[in-house]
Amino acid sequence: MKRNQAANVMTACVWAAAAMLLFPGPGRAGGFRTPAADPGAQENARSLATALLRSDVAKYLSGPGRSVLEMIGSDEPRNESLKAGHELWSGDAAPLGPSTVRVNDPGQDGYAASDITTQSETAVAAFGPNVIVVYNDSGQFETQSFEGYGRSTDGGATFTDMGAVPVIFPTAANYGDPAIVASRRGEFFVAAIAYNSTLLGSQFTISVQKSTDRGLTWGAPVYTPQYASGSFADKDFIAVDNTAGPSSGNLYVTWTNFAPPYNELPIVVSRSTNGGASFSAPIRISAFGSSNEGPEPAVGPNGEIYVAWFQYQGVGGAGIVMAKSTDGGATFGPPQFVTPVTPIGFGTGNLAGNFRANSFPRIDVSPVNGEVYMVFAGNPPGPDGADVFFIRSTDGGATWSAPARVNDDTGATDQWFPDLAVNGEGKIRVFWYDRRRHSDKPGDLLIDLYGTSSVDGGLTFSPNQRISHPRSGSDAGMIPAVGYDPYINPIYMGDYNDIKVDTTPTGPGLGFYSAWGDFTRIVRTDGGTRTDQDVVFARQDLTPALARGGPAGTSAPELATGDPNPKGPRTTINFVVGEAAAGPVEIGIYDVAGRLVSRLASPALSPGRHELAWDGRGEGGESVRPGMYFVRALQADRPVVCSTRILYMR
Repeated sequence: MKRNQAANVMTACVWAAAAMLLFPGPGRAGGFRTPAADPGAQENARSLATALLRSDVAKYLSGPGRSVLEMIGSDEPRNESLKAGHELWSGDAAPLGPSTVRVNDPGQDGYAASDITTQSETAVAAFGPNVIVVYNDSGQFETQSFEGYGRSTDGGATFTDMGAVPVIFPTAANYGDPAIVASRRGEFFVAAIAYNSTLLGSQFTISVQKSTDRGLTWGAPVYTPQYASGSFADKDFIAVDNTAGPSSGNLYVTWTNFAPPYNELPIVVSRSTNGGASFSAPIRISAFGSSNEGPEPAVGPNGEIYVAWFQYQGVGGAGIVMAKSTDGGATFGPPQFVTPVTPIGFGTGNLAGNFRANSFPRIDVSPVNGEVYMVFAGNPPGPDGADVFFIRSTDGGATWSAPARVNDDTGATDQWFPDLAVNGEGKIRVFWYDRRRHSDKPGDLLIDLYGTSSVDGGLTFSPNQRISHPRSGSDAGMIPAVGYDPYINPIYMGDYNDIKVDTTPTGPGLGFYSAWGDFTRIVRTDGGTRTDQDVVFARQDLTPALARGGPAGTSAPELATGDPNPKGPRTTINFVVGEAAAGPVEIGIYDVAGRLVSRLASPALSPGRHELAWDGRGEGGESVRPGMYFVRALQADRPVVCSTRILYMR
């Protein structure tokens, strides 16, 4: 049997084993009891869970949210059928990429024999050499916390699996959907869906816990107040103001609120102005009567707060909505419908492999100029089921660019779960799950992780690069890992991954820190052979070569604008043509709105250093205004190969 044939057979067999594992239903592995102080509180929580799961809005619940409610609604004993012990065998189907590190320790999955081994929904934050990755961890169920975390003190070179973020209170529980940020003081704040029968009664909200020793220990949970009676808080995110302004240090927590009579799903925000010691009563920022999910906050360089989310039903239809605050989160302006989106998965169908996905937006703000950027997955017209799109606002969210596709494949394969981050120089990094390498095999379910970068505010992006398993063969990749864990919804494989830049004492740093769900490891348990959900981490510093998508001078022209910068009335654009990039080169000059100002063309060029002159005039011969301009090098077979920026002065 040929190598490729053998690999394909292995892929098919492993997936078949995973797909045939029957989800045992709520509570079969033992109903996850609420840590109630009295039977009445526990019964109230069970009634809330049952009513919500029977409602029409249950399809919009996050994976952890639905799983928790299903387990709380069970009457079966918690540990009735669990079998302690590790898997019978495990191994990696392909090596992890260089500088890619597994965060969780599979050896700590004490109930792997019962297939309770899910780690997913990653969130990452870094300060100095300290990196913390939090994630959903079903193996920590005995601690009343679904929130595991790994800690690194060497910049992410190695990680220690620290177990669960402790809930501290015996009447409390953490139910996942983790989010984490680091402040300029080096404090880490982690948020999650929470329950405390003593403090909260039968209701659920969001907990925030603080670490002042770089994740070695965590303080007691501080709870956001409920938004409405009988609420279930879902899909939380958290942001911290790391500016030097009057709101510096403020924390902002967002979530979707599920409450009777379940005829709408509002987005709400709660803030802390005292370092997480307490949180304000949440305020609603979405339109009345609308149904929404997946809100994420981000803070701009002047302390302005943006919250973006996905609207399923409301004015404008399905799409991305945003609200903004300019007074430190005390109030928000009216919600703004940003762009329509045809959603993928999450109530509208699942991707191949029977796992669900979503079109929740991810948002970040440039600390350099305040531009606002979002990425999201959407279903474009035609046979392509899911692509990743980017939008930008250069006027504080008042107007937005048309969605631009980020993935540069030419097939109709799926791309989903994108995230982005902007570093202290304004450079952008985006990554997502991708199936392009397997487009010639319609039945192939293999998944990779791809990424791209922009150094011009999202006007252009570098050629996409494979991040996961970059040194592996054409048949290497990740096989969907769903349907095996009795504590997890059978079509759940996480709802998001995460990328952030490091935090420094003065604000955003330069390095990009990524964490994602990885399905490389294959395990064998009493239930059969399957892939497993783990968490991996990688750090990337956006060097010029990475921004261009390849080694300098090998496959694309290399722009070097020269000195001085600012430029005078006559500007010389210097660039280098590599061995593999010989041929005509076109230099485009663009203004900050992305409009073409001038085009400089060259004849066919040999490898080496070249220059083109620009006289400061536009396409019509008019003199351009002084200001910031972007320079892009283009070739016929490469729409955009590199870019830089110049400050033009007369």
